[in-house]
Amino acid sequence: MAGKSFLRLVEGGLCGPAPEAGQVPDVWAFQARCVQAFASTWTARGFAPTTIGCYTSLLERVLDHYDRPVWQIEPADVDAMLHSLVVAGRAAGTRRQYLQMLRTFLTFVQARYATEIRTLYGTPVANPLDRFNRLRHVFDDTPRTLPPTAERLTAFFAFARQRLTTTSDYPAAARDYALLRTLYHSAPRVSEAIRFDQCDVHPALGPTGKLHVRFGKAANTSGPRPRWAPMLDGLDQILACTWETYAPSSPTPPRCSATPTASR
Repeated sequence: MAGKSFLRLVEGGLCGPAPEAGQVPDVWAFQARCVQAFASTWTARGFAPTTIGCYTSLLERVLDHYDRPVWQIEPADVDAMLHSLVVAGRAAGTRRQYLQMLRTFLTFVQARYATEIRTLYGTPVANPLDRFNRLRHVFDDTPRTLPPTAERLTAFFAFARQRLTTTSDYPAAARDYALLRTLYHSAPRVSEAIRFDQCDVHPALGPTGKLHVRFGKAANTSGPRPRWAPMLDGLDQILACTWETYAPSSPTPPRCSATPTASR
């Protein structure tokens, strides 16, 4: 927008001369000083220069959508920004980043400059974000992928069984079929299932057997968290049949480095 002066963070603190006593600064110059002070807080918090550069660039792109200073933005202006981002094909995550940056900058201006803005320009710092344009959750505006229906899963496994009768590599096809059934009837994560070993199958635990997920999903850098997953709908029989077919020369399961207790 014409008349705007965006300032990037430079070493040495805020740039630009302070207004003389009794002189009302230009609104765009005052907003540029707010941007500079806002970016300085990232330096004080120890953000990397590359991160500060990305954040400052994002803030400038956000403010460039408005023909008025940030403290005069209205809800309709925010709606117009979101609409322009949608028309431009920006992803939902990008739109959330724009809103989050606008929200954070408005909070900063409100906390540090509300009194000065009211004194200089006779207007309060408006809050244009309401429940109609505030995306508070990751999935608020992201299309959700519905799970496959029972009919589609039935057709899928029927196709997989039919493939077993025509494949030239039966052991590999049986292994793949058993893995697909494991994902469906026990619901481990793919990253967990690919690390299963024969010793992780415990058909004697519980009414239908359990799988020992030794490499469960970590949380908060705590490392893998082992857990137990039930084998449902005849999965124990599928795995037993697959093992006999896939490795008939090794009827005894290999031993794991850490054998779980069978008290669960």
